[in-house]
Amino acid sequence: MKLTNIFATKFITILISFIFSIVLANTLSQHYVGVFLTGFTLMSAISIFIRSGFDQYLIRINAGSADKFSNYCNLSLLTFIPYMVALSVGIVYYIEQGNTGPIFLYFIIAAWCKSHFGITAAHLQTVGKIKLASIVELSLLHLLLIVAYLFLPIQIDLNNSVVIFLIASVFLSFFIFFVLDLENRGKNVIWKLNIKKSFTNSFSIMLTDLLDFLVFWLPSFILFSYATTQTTAQFQIALRISFLAALPLVVINSMSSPIIALYIKRNLNSKLSELLQVSSLLGIILSIVLILFLLIFKDMIFGMFGDDYIVETSVLILLLIGQFINVISGSVGRTLTISGNGWAHFNNSMIAIILSLIMAIFLIPQNFIIGAAISTSSAIIIKNLLGVLYVHRILGIISLLENSLIVSVIIF
Repeated sequence: MKLTNIFATKFITILISFIFSIVLANTLSQHYVGVFLTGFTLMSAISIFIRSGFDQYLIRINAGSADKFSNYCNLSLLTFIPYMVALSVGIVYYIEQGNTGPIFLYFIIAAWCKSHFGITAAHLQTVGKIKLASIVELSLLHLLLIVAYLFLPIQIDLNNSVVIFLIASVFLSFFIFFVLDLENRGKNVIWKLNIKKSFTNSFSIMLTDLLDFLVFWLPSFILFSYATTQTTAQFQIALRISFLAALPLVVINSMSSPIIALYIKRNLNSKLSELLQVSSLLGIILSIVLILFLLIFKDMIFGMFGDDYIVETSVLILLLIGQFINVISGSVGRTLTISGNGWAHFNNSMIAIILSLIMAIFLIPQNFIIGAAISTSSAIIIKNLLGVLYVHRILGIISLLENSLIVSVIIF
């Protein structure tokens, strides 16, 4: 029942994000969608820097703490330090960048709000509100924007769509904080910032999160530099659709992380190996169903965004192969991080990014969207296969079940 509830919650949150992309594609021209989604991706990357790993750090320090809300307030306040750095750099760089400069600057301003959603979700997890945490982090803003874009009595264009996005983000951040403050009104907030300790303990988390993000999104930025915004929009939509195939991994990570931590703490490597293998096989079965659905109904799914967004089947297949390997590998990145071997996960992501960057520089100028798909998928595959290798080398654990490999070979 718990697995079903988590899957349903994750599915609904991802579905809302998917619907938002459809509304956006049907509201703005393809050229403007390319600019909007690139700005949104830039904002997501900057929000990781602003969040500074405080979401994971908050989960750690809130374990057994009686001052959970105080810890949440302190870390939320500390995010304004990296935020001012990012905002200053953004103002200097984008203020004179022509038409797209101010647009990207609006997204940078909104980046703090997105980081705040992540920290709020972590706080909600620590107080047992897992479903609400997923909704706040992934879909609440998108739901508000869907309503605004569909029902506001104005003509939505690129400029006012981004302004609405910024206003909605700021409103939602303050509203969430207001509600949480009401819930904790009887408790005194203990202001104890511990700037040096907080940033020192969370910096490596931030760096790893940023690299993980770039593994998926770096080729998109490079594509934006070489291709038209219309091509960028096509690829951004295709990549977001391919993420649906990785939904089983999202659910598995949500379920297995506490169990992985427990097995590692008690040195139960055989049980950990069994957990990873079963998770891998379960992920494959669910992912295959989703991949077949996406391929069979490809034109219908892409047609929801508009005929201009339909890409060649080869592009979607390339992206789905990367997501499939991601699911097959299971929670190897999470396992390395929880076991205190985050350096290995960091190295894997760095190697994948460097190789992806090299491929993107050579492939994208000639092949555009195909080159971006190859670069993205290759980075995902390299990072995950290295993760499988390091989990075996460091922990002596085989994370892939033999049946998983047989099924994978048969499919591909």
